[in-house]
Amino acid sequence: MKTKKALLLLLISISSISVAQCWQSTANGANYTLAIKTDGTLWGWGWNGFGQIGDGTTIDAPTPIQIGTDTDWAHISANGNHNSAIKTNGTLWSWGENNYGQLGDNTNFDKHSPTQIGTDTNWTTVECGTYHTLALKTGGSLWGWGRNYDWQLGNNTFVDSAIPINISPSNSWLKITAGVNFSIAIHNDGSLWSWGDGYRGEMGQGDDQPKKIPTQIGTSKAWTSISATGYHILATKNDNTLWGWGGNELNQIGNGTTADVRIPQQIGADTDWLQVSAGYRHSFAMKQNHTLWAWGWNNSGQLGIGNNTTATVPTQVGTDTNWQTIDGGGNHSVALKQDNSVWAWGQNGQYQLGNGDNNFNFNYPIEVNCSSLGIASFDQHSFFIYPNPSTEVLNIQTPNNLQIDSRIFFDIYGKKVLQDQQNSNSINIQNLSSGLYILQITADGKTFQSKFIKP
Repeated sequence: MKTKKALLLLLISISSISVAQCWQSTANGANYTLAIKTDGTLWGWGWNGFGQIGDGTTIDAPTPIQIGTDTDWAHISANGNHNSAIKTNGTLWSWGENNYGQLGDNTNFDKHSPTQIGTDTNWTTVECGTYHTLALKTGGSLWGWGRNYDWQLGNNTFVDSAIPINISPSNSWLKITAGVNFSIAIHNDGSLWSWGDGYRGEMGQGDDQPKKIPTQIGTSKAWTSISATGYHILATKNDNTLWGWGGNELNQIGNGTTADVRIPQQIGADTDWLQVSAGYRHSFAMKQNHTLWAWGWNNSGQLGIGNNTTATVPTQVGTDTNWQTIDGGGNHSVALKQDNSVWAWGQNGQYQLGNGDNNFNFNYPIEVNCSSLGIASFDQHSFFIYPNPSTEVLNIQTPNNLQIDSRIFFDIYGKKVLQDQQNSNSINIQNLSSGLYILQITADGKTFQSKFIKP
């Protein structure tokens, strides 16, 4: 009896600890989000029409769901409706939309779960454009695949490729990024290169002409980071200045105008920028003090500054000084803090914020819960479980006698341990091990989560 009492007290103390601080990295697609946890597992939420969540279905995910059971995911990238990822063993994986061969598996068929690309084990970095993909191997060799109508693969042709092809004979590439129909890379000597379509000035060469092979932008060898998603590019130099070029119709360059920019232009005069992330038509940058800044289109609150007004110049997001990484995405944004918590804001009509409810956009950051996998969309006072703790049967009271569609138990690490589709208001839990759980209940299209203790 004393042992059970001690366990109960321990579990109650655990239940008061935040379980949201378990994320390692994130990646945003058009209307969905992927993330890797600190335990190496892969998760996704949001729109899933092309199987881009990767759970083997095309059903939207209102809250984070685990993709497979592997625990060795190291790097992910998402853009448009497809994704690529690298495992700790250096293998390359892709899934989602594949109409132009952007997955690299030598087919043009969508994949609804991660699919290994070839057998090589020396991939180090992968970045998705809207319809094409770039990657680096050990030693810095540069590869690309997918759509090539605008020469975005950089091989002097406009023929699509459904398998990775070597773009450059140089093995000294350091960083890569890809937009809708163009590519940008930094050489390990700090020089900046572009190829693909340039009708919005994306090539940074001062004109609108495409570049069929990697072509150097200017003569500077001081570039340190780059980011692209839509039609504009953000970058930093080794003096910590901030630069931008390309499409600017909604102030996404951040220079106070709406004119496209055809050569890299410094944004402001600050010299303390650390990191950049270009969204589809909005932008983010982080300073060395780990404050977060945003500008550009803000119709869905994707800037996270508390309103829906376009910002013409960098504007601080709140007052926090512990941001770690930021991903601009489509019309929603996701960021990681130094405590390994993930925050999301912006458009949410397809559950891309992961809070279980697609009725409201958010123009300020909301936390993506790691273990409870969502925020209750029911009235907490009219929906509850009892008795709690319980050892044999758990009862559920629903508001207005809603019919239950599913019940899922997650452990404190967010792993699904029990699921059933019965619509009764009681659950037999005798076979559930002692521990602290999150019970997620779906009824009438709404989601409710509650902590539960099995002594």
